[in-house]
Amino acid sequence: MRSTFTSFAHPKAVGGTFLAGINKYNSTVGGYLDSANITHRFKRYSNGGLVSLNYPGASQGTAALGINDYGNGRRVFRQLRACRLCAGLT
Repeated sequence: MRSTFTSFAHPKAVGGTFLAGINKYNSTVGGYLDSANITHRFKRYSNGGLVSLNYPGASQGTAALGINDYGNGRRVFRQLRACRLCAGLT
């Protein structure tokens, strides 16, 4: 089996880009830090397309924890001191 590596930096990243999961179709989920040190999450398709996974009103950021082979991400939304776990969302 031969593997390849693709370097990627989110275009809006100020504090770095990181990946949290990859599926068999080479779609990934990850995040980046903006200039206010807020975490933003994204899904990146194998063709390079990006989709934001930011939850509306999550003032302290959104966390993408992984992705399954159906393309569904597992995310945590942070707002102040509350934390809600949501599974199976895209």
